[in-house]
Amino acid sequence: MKLIWQPCLLICWVSHKIVDASFLGEISKGFSANVDTDIAMPTIKEVLGDPRPKTYVPNRNMILMSIAAAYAETRNVDTVVCGLQVHDEYGYHDTTQRWVDKVNDLLSENRIIKIKLTAPFSQLSKYDELQILQELDGNYMLTAFTMTCYNPDSQHRSCAVCPSCSERIFNFARTGYTDPVEYSKVIPWQDLIEKVKV
Repeated sequence: MKLIWQPCLLICWVSHKIVDASFLGEISKGFSANVDTDIAMPTIKEVLGDPRPKTYVPNRNMILMSIAAAYAETRNVDTVVCGLQVHDEYGYHDTTQRWVDKVNDLLSENRIIKIKLTAPFSQLSKYDELQILQELDGNYMLTAFTMTCYNPDSQHRSCAVCPSCSERIFNFARTGYTDPVEYSKVIPWQDLIEKVKV
């Protein structure tokens, strides 16, 4: 599949707002390995095919999108953008385009501001996204602004073992590039790239 990416100039004003969502960790204690260190972090093999993997945080995306929509409404903004992508579908029901469409049905009930949730990468894989980022020379963005690991160490290095790290490493290797983020384990990039490069 050949991706066609049309870069365009989008000028918008975005305010930065931090909302404390630590209550998600509190209500998910004893349920999700993403918030409870007493639950062993599963590997990618352990979560594949599981309808509710140990990494699932109940209703997280619904709660976060509701908060974002509420804030958007107070600022008279009609669009909320989220970064869902197709690989997340294997274990999370709230990361699909179908889920986004249902949330939009609810948001459309608003009588004044018809807020719309949009997920521009919902039909793209991590591999597709990395190809686009490489075309845009986005290595700096990956180094400076991304953390996909579910279980980083005390030095904020990715673990290289959790499902999210496994997918990230595999898809970087498929693109033929070395991931610029720091891992707590040595990744044999050249061997991986030779093995799985598309």
